[in-house]
Formats: sequence, C-alpha cells, structure tokens
Amino acid sequence: RVLPLPGEGEKGTSESSRIELPVGMEAYREVLLSGDYLVGPGDRFLIQMSAFGEPLERRVLNEGGLFIPRAGRVQIAGRSLREAKQAVEALFRERVHVGTIDIELSEIRRFPITVVGTVKMPGIVQGSGVERVSELLQKAGGFAEGASRRNIYLVRSSELTELETTELRRGLVDESVIERLAGSARRVDISMFEVTGESALNPFVTDGDVIIVPPRADIVRAMEAVRRNDIFEYVRGDRLSHLALLAMGPAAHYDPDNVYIFRYVDEGRRQTRMRVDLDAAVKGVESEDIELESGDWLVVRSRPGYQQQATVRIIGEVEFPGFYVIEDGATTLLDVLDQSGGVTSLASLPKARITRQLEDEEQLDPEFERI
Repeated sequence: RVLPLPGEGEKGTSESSRIELPVGMEAYREVLLSGDYLVGPGDRFLIQMSAFGEPLERRVLNEGGLFIPRAGRVQIAGRSLREAKQAVEALFRERVHVGTIDIELSEIRRFPITVVGTVKMPGIVQGSGVERVSELLQKAGGFAEGASRRNIYLVRSSELTELETTELRRGLVDESVIERLAGSARRVDISMFEVTGESALNPFVTDGDVIIVPPRADIVRAMEAVRRNDIFEYVRGDRLSHLALLAMGPAAHYDPDNVYIFRYVDEGRRQTRMRVDLDAAVKGVESEDIELESGDWLVVRSRPGYQQQATVRIIGEVEFPGFYVIEDGATTLLDVLDQSGGVTSLASLPKARITRQLEDEEQLDPEFERI
C-alpha cells in the first residue's frame, strides 16, 4: 500500500489516484534489477526499517535528497539505483547503528526527453527510465518521410555545447554535430531491433537524453530468393551478414552456389559482380562476411526447378475462383472450368478473356479467337 507523505494529511496521495508506469520484464531485468536505473527528483522509495512496523514512503526531493527517519538526509539524485541503496545503507549504519533498513523503488518518475530531426512532431516529450527509444519516437508522432531508422543517435545533453543544444531544439540537425558525436553517442537501430530483438539496438532512455533522427542517406538491396525482398538503409560498417538479417535470411529455394554482390564502380557508372558465400557469412566466417558499400545489391538466385509447378488463375463468374495446378501442355480450358465448379448464371462467355504472362508482361493470348 502507498502511505501519505508527512504533512500531506487529508490531501495525501492515495494508491488509486496515482498513475503507475507498467514495468515489463525486460525493463525490470535490464534497468531495475541490474541497478542501473538513474535516480532523480520525483522517484518514490518504500523504506522498511526494523524500528517501524509499517513501511514508510519517501520521495526524492527537488534538490536530490532522500530523508531517512532517524538517520537524516542522503543525496541520491544522479546516482544509479545500486549506488543510491548503498548510500542509504551507509548513512543508516553510520548514524543509527541498531536495526536494519531496506529500501525499494516504488514509483518511477517521468522526465522530459528532447526528440529532434525527421520525426512528425519534434520537440520535448515525457519519458521514463523504463521506456525505450522507439516508444519516445512514437510520442513524437513517429518517423517523418525520409527518416533514418538505423542511424538514430542517443546523446546526453551534457555532451552538447550550448549552441548545439539551441540548434537541435530548433530542429536544425547539423551533419557536423552528428559526425562529432558519432564516436561517443549511442547509435539506435530500430530496423535491426525489429528483426533481432537485441535490446542494445533500442535502449531504454535516461534523464537528460536527446534523441536525434537524421534523414536517411544510403541504401542497399536484397533481391530474389530472400525472405524479404526490399531496399534497406545502409549503415557504415554493415557487412553481408547484417543485410542477410534485414532480409530475414535466404528463402528455402535459394541456391547457395549462386549468391552475388553487385557493386557500383567508376563513380556509379557501372556495376561489377562478385560471388559470395552467404552461408559462411551468416555463420560468422570473417573472411566471407565482406563489408558492404552504399548501393550494393545482394542477389540470391533460386535453385532451378525447385518445387516448380504450373498454375493458372481463374477469376470472375465461376463457383470457386482461385489458383489451379495444371499439367503443362495437357490440361485444357474446360478441365480448369470443371475444377472451378463451372460458370455462374451471371457469366458472359463472349466477354471471357485469357491472358498469358510473357516476359513479365500480361498480353492477350493470340489463341483467344480460335478458342
């Protein structure tokens, strides 16, 4: 239960009137159980002392102190949760000598986080130490068109100069600032986090963080026999295994002996082709896990004839529209119509059409009139 603070009287805060932040197991393990949570003004602690039958609750004061009955005030703001508990225990042993004390974080404070760059609503949003960068980006309206999802920077406001802070809050994401911070800032990769679930790619925020979302700059591609054919954002240092992860790996029908990287050379005027060992790269063989360059294409060929079957699709006024397997050169139009349950009473046979896909283009079948 939550007890009122001294002096609150009838206006004391009740458990039902407080807004409690849900703490998932990941946040519990990584932030709270680890002791890495950064304590600050507004955090509430439940204090159990052997001299008192009921636990007491105290809030960290605006200047960072926490008042411990019989022991006095201890400065804990700006310390990790682990260090804060150690400081409280040290003060208690020094001044009380008798009995035991145990403290536990009972309510997590909210604090302002600055989100700038290519988001829909840049500015200041309210966050907490048990929320990830992606959650704060959603509070800022989500990504704007052309935003980077892999080169997001999480920096401490103390690492920014006064001029940089002013420019960032005006929405001016200067590339020189990003270059300067690249060595010390924490890079956030939402795209890779969505594929791997690796927590370090989408960290929990702390008080004083600034989230910078620059525009997307460079791309790479994964094509043909991969699970996700798409264009992906390129990050300096990406390797073949990273692109394979983004593409969610090769498809079941891929040919391991026919995997290539197509790379632009001569200032983008032509492409060269190099064969790569995708299996070895994914398994971590460093010599095969080549470093990518912006604009690279990963082309994964299919195994010839893999589960090949001929199909046709029938749509419109038949009983069961859909795809049907045929024997190439043997199945007739009437056979397919029979499999589909026949035409409905609304069908217009004179207006029926057959199209055949030739060289990736749908063209009118030249045999239509004869049929």
